[in-house]
Amino acid sequence: MKGILKVITYFLLCCWGTISWAQTSTWQAVKRTGKGEILVYHNPVKDFFEAKNNTGYKGIEYDLVTDFVAFTEKKYGVKLKVKFKEFDSFAELYDSILVAPSGVFAVSSMSITPKRLRVLKFSPPYMRDTEVIVSSNKLPIIKDTTDFIKQFDQMTAVVVRNTTYEESLKKLKASVLPNLKITYVANTAEVKERLRTNPNVISYAQLTMYLRFRKSGVLINRQNLFKIDKIGKGVAFSTKSDWDEPIQLFFNDPSFRPRINQIIKKYLGANDKGLFWVVNSNNPNEQELALINKERELQDLEIERHKNTIDSQKDFRNYLIAGLVLVLSIAFTLYYLFQNKKRTNNLLKQKNNEISEQREQLKKQTDALKYIAEELESQRDTIEDTNKLLSHKNKKITDSIRSAEAIQQAILPLSVRLRDNFADHFVFYQPKDIVSGDFYWLSDVQAKKMGTQDDDKTLQFSTPSSVPFDPLSGYNTSIPDEGLDTQYCFIAVVDCTGHGVPGAFMSMIGFAYLNQIVNENKVLDPAQILQTLHSEIHQGLKQSETNNDEGMDICLCRIEHKLNGTYEVLFAGAKRPLYYVKDGQLHEVRGNAASIGGWQKQMQKNFENNKVYLNKGDLLYLSTDGYIDTPNPERKNFSTVKFKELLQENFRLPLAKQREAFEQALIEHQKDADQRDDITLIGVKF
Repeated sequence: MKGILKVITYFLLCCWGTISWAQTSTWQAVKRTGKGEILVYHNPVKDFFEAKNNTGYKGIEYDLVTDFVAFTEKKYGVKLKVKFKEFDSFAELYDSILVAPSGVFAVSSMSITPKRLRVLKFSPPYMRDTEVIVSSNKLPIIKDTTDFIKQFDQMTAVVVRNTTYEESLKKLKASVLPNLKITYVANTAEVKERLRTNPNVISYAQLTMYLRFRKSGVLINRQNLFKIDKIGKGVAFSTKSDWDEPIQLFFNDPSFRPRINQIIKKYLGANDKGLFWVVNSNNPNEQELALINKERELQDLEIERHKNTIDSQKDFRNYLIAGLVLVLSIAFTLYYLFQNKKRTNNLLKQKNNEISEQREQLKKQTDALKYIAEELESQRDTIEDTNKLLSHKNKKITDSIRSAEAIQQAILPLSVRLRDNFADHFVFYQPKDIVSGDFYWLSDVQAKKMGTQDDDKTLQFSTPSSVPFDPLSGYNTSIPDEGLDTQYCFIAVVDCTGHGVPGAFMSMIGFAYLNQIVNENKVLDPAQILQTLHSEIHQGLKQSETNNDEGMDICLCRIEHKLNGTYEVLFAGAKRPLYYVKDGQLHEVRGNAASIGGWQKQMQKNFENNKVYLNKGDLLYLSTDGYIDTPNPERKNFSTVKFKELLQENFRLPLAKQREAFEQALIEHQKDADQRDDITLIGVKF
């Protein structure tokens, strides 16, 4: 039955742990991607890991984890996110770290033991770990093993499950105290309370824990027998973890030992009488002597506390004693002067010894600083070499992008072509990066005299869709029967997904598709062109089979100069409007809400044509959304409303002046804010 319960518990821990581990990263993944997340299990242990006024954590192991993260980020150039998970008991923490994946660590003033090393990985020890038997101060301190067995054989031991204390008590029970009764509690606080209130209770405790108990006023004794020196304290992680490399590098770095000494002093004492020096002395005799002195110091502290509780009745007695001392002081004056001189001489000798020790410490510190300076100089040279390499690589990448910029600029319509088709024009083209996801396109097409277009409208380089689809379904493919060849001018402004290099790739794809659809396949209806373009993007990028959601927004116009001198503008838009000025009035024609390609996976999108007749002197404006989406330092966009107002205020100016007005308005709005997207705005005059 117990075996079944263990299996169920293990299964539940795995399932529950999988949810909380979902975001942790392997070390290989962190090195590959440059970022990752780690999870730190902890159990509250005073001075090692505890809450700090509900605003975070503090303690030796919290500072240790923080330093490890900073060291790893600096050493490997990665970014780590740290999360913490608290457990109510050490047993639950220990069971959880056994099945944890890579990227999960456990800290709880945990001792490194051979048994744990068989099922877990540990960092190198960061401090010594000594366990002693503690008991109520009402029990005597035993110096002989036989007397110890007689005194403690019928005692009760309290311990937290799955700790090294439990293992030590079980060994004590098996070897010398067969009648010892072991009782389990949830945490160290309960062990402390049992020792304080029950005179017949013993336990094992770390030396630092025992001294903290004494310092906090808990009256307990330390037994000198059966003291256990362990490997040390360390950070635990699963055997499945691949974080050995940064852990070993951090704990073996020359800067680690001085830093951990500072952290331990910070929480356990900062002078020669501090707990740190008691625990970390390498000489057992020196350690025992220092420990006895510390216990005397704590005993003096306890006596001082009792003195503060003396009531007024004892004050009278103290007055009598003071009077007696005053009478006797005359008799002992000469003796006191002699002793005082002797003490002065001893003090001078002690001070001389301290000065010698300080001089030796200063020499060691000077040597350490010299070593650190050499290390810093070496690191500086390494950083300089790395910066040179990065500068070289950056120049190569920038040169490649500059070449791509020249290619992209070469495919855009030249100004002379715009002058050949329109009375006047301006182009405001401002990429966010070197290359752009925006482009503008111009084509002159002469339609066949009569008849219909070819039946096959599929581009030769497209990949057929797995579902049969006719992109020309629902559109009239007949060319107007005018009796003469019809001359069309097509002009478009296109905003591809993204900007920079990815956007530039999409712009080249869009440019090639438009040329293929209009110039080679002779698809001349704007709405039909957009539908065909959507079909080719959808099939060419395999958007029905992958998560690719690249696409483009477009403002497309077909312009025909009629015999009566007017201009017929047939407009179709994908998420972009057309603005035009006719008879001194500004008008807007909205495009369809659907875009070309993108996350909308349906193949059929019914784009609509809008026909406008313009006269000589009228104007057309085509744009991407980059202009209206440009933010100011307060992150407020320029907006469509202000854009329309700007058109209304400036459409009577010459087009060159209009461009200056648009550019100046954008500068005044944007100020020092970053440009968010590529910007393209074209104005033409008939």
